[in-house]
Amino acid sequence: MTLRTIEHQDAPAILELWNNVASYDPLTTALLEEKVWGDPDFAPTLAVVDDSLTGFAVAIVRDAGGVRRAYLKLLAVSSRTQRQGLATRLLKEIEQHAASLGATELRLGEGAPNYLTPGVDARYAAAIAWAEKNGFSKVGETCNQVADLRDLPENVPAASLPIVRCDHEHQPSLFALLDNYWPSWKGEVGVALRNTPPTVFVALDNDRVVGFAAYDANNLGTGWFGPMGVDERLQGRGVGRALLVETLTAMRSAGYTQAIIPWVGPVEFYRRHVGAEISRTFYRFAKPIGV
Repeated sequence: MTLRTIEHQDAPAILELWNNVASYDPLTTALLEEKVWGDPDFAPTLAVVDDSLTGFAVAIVRDAGGVRRAYLKLLAVSSRTQRQGLATRLLKEIEQHAASLGATELRLGEGAPNYLTPGVDARYAAAIAWAEKNGFSKVGETCNQVADLRDLPENVPAASLPIVRCDHEHQPSLFALLDNYWPSWKGEVGVALRNTPPTVFVALDNDRVVGFAAYDANNLGTGWFGPMGVDERLQGRGVGRALLVETLTAMRSAGYTQAIIPWVGPVEFYRRHVGAEISRTFYRFAKPIGV
């Protein structure tokens, strides 16, 4: 069985393969394109499939906080060929090529700004066992929440600052805020700003952007909300709540019935203001490579 680089003509086969085994993370043709060839760091050597199209893996390498990491975004093996070593062979191929690109660590999922999940869904028991068998260690846990957009709160208190849809005039100030607090979010925000219309809302203090919220910045068309942040000097003044409700209202107007809030930090914030409930739990795994 020979491994080779994934080609566009393989998309229907690998899409069917993925959807047959990844029951909690179905992909469409458009999402597969976004996760693979649409990634700004796509590297052909990190997208491999076996010649019989019974297994494939896709990874990327990014610099993150001074560390060069690889992220295994997708890996699937047909149920009829599982437990025959193909998944581990695909993993070894990814590790070798990622190390040649300077990566010193490999993580499962993650890979912002373009990622499908922030880790391994806790319900994929076989995948978790396989990861641990292949040298991965659990390095954290996170969750997604879901907000029902058909039941947004009414009579929300007026925002203490103006909330507007971001336009070209506001972008320099927005990116200055990101550079100061959340430079790793610039990629996702950049995607949202390129949507038509831009799917970013900002809070303004004398024309200076002091908070923002985005949607459709990743996994386009699935109702993903975020990222979102408020200048720490203005927190506690209702700016975050106003940004949240304004952005979710825009999502509802765009046709979404729910918002997926991924990789959540302030779980209680979203629960309290829009009734968001935890929908999924993910385990984060990492292993050293190239050492």
